[in-house]
Amino acid sequence: MKTAIIYSSETGFTKKYALWLEEKLGSDAKAYSLKEAKKVNFDDCDALVYGGWVCAAQINGAKWFKEKMPSWAASGKKLALWATGGSPMESPDIPKALDVMLTEDEKKIAKVFYCPGGFNYENMKPMYSDKSIDNIGFWKRKAGIFREKAGFIGNIMQRACTISDKFKFF
Repeated sequence: MKTAIIYSSETGFTKKYALWLEEKLGSDAKAYSLKEAKKVNFDDCDALVYGGWVCAAQINGAKWFKEKMPSWAASGKKLALWATGGSPMESPDIPKALDVMLTEDEKKIAKVFYCPGGFNYENMKPMYSDKSIDNIGFWKRKAGIFREKAGFIGNIMQRACTISDKFKFF
């Protein structure tokens, strides 16, 4: 099944998931950044997956994907979205957030999942990290604490369900 994996990643966690999914699905899968995807025709794809980071209970960059979902679904494509965020999988807020990420009509044609990521303060834009307001040394210490406690990307990703389990409905 030819699958396009489209992602928007601010600090690298969502991109890492996209690349793992591409690897797991094999030669029929290809990962695209959102910028790249906007230039690609996906008519020959059987499935499309979009991943982005969570901001205010919405998936960053998903508007473009969601606008195209009805026509893709009408042509028989399987659709899914995933949200990457800093909360652990066990958080009671995750199901609530997932419930509002898609409209009732969108839920009929696509599935949505959550994958835990984290905060990489060193890669965050100032408007999200408050670097422009707060002391940069504070954020560097926070980044060091994060890496020390969670181990960079690898350890935090291991806590999530495997990618194949998340997208096994394909």
